This record gives sequence, C-alpha cells and structure tokens, in this order.
Amino acid sequence: MKTYRSPRDVLAEINVLIAADKPSSSSPSLLVKIAKLLHDSRNYYRVGIYLVVGDRVVRQAVCGPELPQSGVQQGARSEIAAPIIMGTQILGFVRAEGEHTGGAGLPPEDRILLKEVAQILGRYLRGKGRHLMRKARDVVREAAAAVVEDRPRPTPTPAKNEAPKRESLRAAAGEKVSA
Repeated sequence: MKTYRSPRDVLAEINVLIAADKPSSSSPSLLVKIAKLLHDSRNYYRVGIYLVVGDRVVRQAVCGPELPQSGVQQGARSEIAAPIIMGTQILGFVRAEGEHTGGAGLPPEDRILLKEVAQILGRYLRGKGRHLMRKARDVVREAAAAVVEDRPRPTPTPAKNEAPKRESLRAAAGEKVSA
C-alpha cells in the first residue's frame, strides 16, 4: 500500500538523513536515500537528482522506472524540476514526475517541496557533501579522458631525410662531383 506523507514530514526526514550522514562506500549515498524518500512518500513516478559539472549533467540518484528506449512513446507526465543553487552557481537539480499521465499535473505544494529540497541539498553539497561534487567532477574528467583515448591517433609520417647529402650540395654549387 502506498503512503502519502506531508511535505513537512518529508523535509523533516531529509534533515534527519543529512544530520546522520556519514559517507561510506558500502552504503547508498545520501542523494539516493533522498530520491527514494521523495519517490516513496509523495508517490512520484520517478525522482532524479542530478549534479552539474561545467556543461555536463551527472546523474547521481534516480528512483522509479528507467526511461524507455528511444522511439518508445509514453503518455506525457507532469514534472517539476528545481535547481540546486548556491549563490550564483547551479550545482544541479531535483526532478520529479507525477504518477499519472495527463491530468492537471502536480499540486503546487510539490513545487514548493522540491524547491525546499533543492535549497537543503545546495547547503549540503557546499558543506558536508562536498565529496559528492568532487566525485561528480571525477566522473566527468574520466569520461572526457575516455573520449580522448577513443579518438584515432594520427599515424606518424616517416621522417624525411632532413640532412641533404654533401654530394648533392656540391653538385648544386657547380662543383665537380666524383662518382
């Protein structure tokens, strides 16, 4: 049975998760836990948390069905995206899709909830969660390095004999060259 929790309860739970967060390689990241909490408590179809590094978007946490393969059409779902901002810098965004296709869309309280979640995540990513931003930068750096390695390398051209033979220089100067 699906539960539906109030935005206030969801925000309180997110603050508890952040306060108790201790980064570990064996447990899911805090962003995964928050995406799952939003998905389960507000009955969203899909929730995603993405970080922005330069001009790249790095998926950090998605809860809900995977996106369909290209060419497969699904009914239009209402969605909300809230930017994760710190100062003037966009660190990422939180995106949620409604459970039902068509219809009036998500209620205004969901827009407010996601904006508040994004604000909380902005503070977290600039403080205690800096390691997640570093990790996202590393992913982008590794992906860029992999692209560079996949490019065909130019084949070296054989070096031309740069030093001309003495005999040809003498001949060019009009001297008699002995064979």
